[in-house]
Amino acid sequence: MKFNHQKIFILFLISSIFCLSFTFPKILAEPANKTALIEERNAINQVIANASLYMAESYNAFNSDLSLLGGIAYVDAVILDDLATQVEVDELTYALQQLRYNLVTKLIHASINLQFQQADTASLVGYTLRSQNEYHTELDRIEGILNDPRSGDVKISLLSGEIIEAHNLLVFLADKTELMASMTLANNIAISDGLLYTPNSFALFLSAHALFETQVLEKYSMTVNQIVNHSDTSVDEAEEALNIINNALSLLYLRPDKTELNEAYLSALSHDLSPYTPNSQVVFQNGLTSIKSIIDNPNTLMNDLEIALVDLVNLYLVLVPLADKSELIAANTLAMLAYYEERLDYTTSSYSLFKDAVFAYGTYLFINQLIADQNISQEDVNEWVETINEALSLLVVRADVTLLQIEYDQLLKINTAPYTPASIFDFEEEIDRIAAILYSRNTDQALADQTLIEAKSASTRLILLANTDELETLIVRIERYKESDYTATSYGYLMILYELAKEQLENPNVLQSVIDVMTVDIKLAISLLRPTLSPILLKAGQGSINLHEYIVVGNSFIVSYESNNPSILFVDDEGNIRGLAYGKTHVRVTLDNGLYDDIPVFVKANVQTATFVLVVTLPFVSAGIAIGLLSGNIKPMKIINKIKKI
Repeated sequence: MKFNHQKIFILFLISSIFCLSFTFPKILAEPANKTALIEERNAINQVIANASLYMAESYNAFNSDLSLLGGIAYVDAVILDDLATQVEVDELTYALQQLRYNLVTKLIHASINLQFQQADTASLVGYTLRSQNEYHTELDRIEGILNDPRSGDVKISLLSGEIIEAHNLLVFLADKTELMASMTLANNIAISDGLLYTPNSFALFLSAHALFETQVLEKYSMTVNQIVNHSDTSVDEAEEALNIINNALSLLYLRPDKTELNEAYLSALSHDLSPYTPNSQVVFQNGLTSIKSIIDNPNTLMNDLEIALVDLVNLYLVLVPLADKSELIAANTLAMLAYYEERLDYTTSSYSLFKDAVFAYGTYLFINQLIADQNISQEDVNEWVETINEALSLLVVRADVTLLQIEYDQLLKINTAPYTPASIFDFEEEIDRIAAILYSRNTDQALADQTLIEAKSASTRLILLANTDELETLIVRIERYKESDYTATSYGYLMILYELAKEQLENPNVLQSVIDVMTVDIKLAISLLRPTLSPILLKAGQGSINLHEYIVVGNSFIVSYESNNPSILFVDDEGNIRGLAYGKTHVRVTLDNGLYDDIPVFVKANVQTATFVLVVTLPFVSAGIAIGLLSGNIKPMKIINKIKKI
């Protein structure tokens, strides 16, 4: 039961709220926004304060309309009414705005009225009556707006442009002097016999003239005749009618004077055509027929006549003189002789080309047809003569090879035993080449003459076997040398040349010049052999020595110098060595051919100059002992004595 009471209470509360929403809408609605209305009320008060600025009729109408709204008092009441709706406020605001917009100030009205009065009293002489009526009708409309007390300044101001537009309605009255003159001319021609004009053009003119009376011009709703006879014709109407009349007159063409053309035709008719080809005679005569039709045509125009005169002059150009065929006959005869009777006098290949060319232009049978053709032009004849001559130019006369045969026979007698195998092979190939040219049916005289020159020098291809005796003696001598007796670079360089020499001696085609150069190179290499090196002595910290003189470079070059002990001995990239500290080491000098020498170097401590010189001058075997004695602080003279005893 408790639940039911709560449910009933909630339903009662909802129903009450629903009923209140319909009963008190103004209580529940939001207050209206009256800002615009207040501004408009202030503007109305300003108008009232400046009443003298407005036309009296306009201000009186304003007052009347404001009173109908309830006056300023009603406006204030609405502003103070808290229950006034937004719709009521907006409608009142708009009504007040319209009252202000309808006002006409004295200044604006006076300015536009002056412009209107000037337009209304303007002279309209020179304009059509129809356009004058339209003009006054428009001014009456403008005057009605100007006199309306509720027009407002904006609408009155716009009348300035409308007054100007009204003036544009005026249409100038036409001066029909030229129109009447053209119409009179057209009418006079229409009633004439028309013999001055070509029949076709006169007929077209008469058709166009008839339309002056019957065809209504859509834009002006009048015929040409009506426009001509109208007392109120405008400039545009007169111009349109004048254009139509002049277009009709332009259809007329005067009959031209054909005397000159007729005389030229009669002269051409009597022209002798016998020296020309039959076909060109026909073309010429057909051209004359065309000219005659122009002369006989009553509708021929002056332009047609002028063109016909030019055509008649050009007609002589179609005449083609009979061709002189003597050269064609001669060329054809030469081609037949070459083709049948003289074929063996030419090289096989050139005759084959000539034969193909003859078949290409159709052989002598086709040329005979051209010779019999009476309509062929000289230009065509000349072209066929050139074609046959081009075919004949392909023929090449076979050579006289008598001298070449004699030279070839002499070459066959040469004994080739003393010469190198390669040169013999080259010589025999050249003989075979000469024989091929000698016995070829395609050999022309130029080739035969050139081959004769080459045959005379063919024997120069043979190269005598080289004399290797001296080189072989040197090889035997080199084989007695011991590698251990010489420096690696000097002996190595000699061995390189030794191996090359043996290769050349085994080559049966080696040239004498190669053997000679090899012999000279080996002799030089033998002279450069150097005994095994003794240690080079240096004084630590003083002076330097260049190692170039200790190396045999040959045809190679040095790629590096490397000290075995850089703390004892320094060597730069140019081969200069400088002692740094006491001790024994060596410098490896490497060549780009792979050979190298290890040059021994002994760096001594600071000793007397005399002692150093003495040691250097001693033989290598004694030098080692001397160095040992020096290191033991023994006096130089004693060292010398001991070495001598050794």
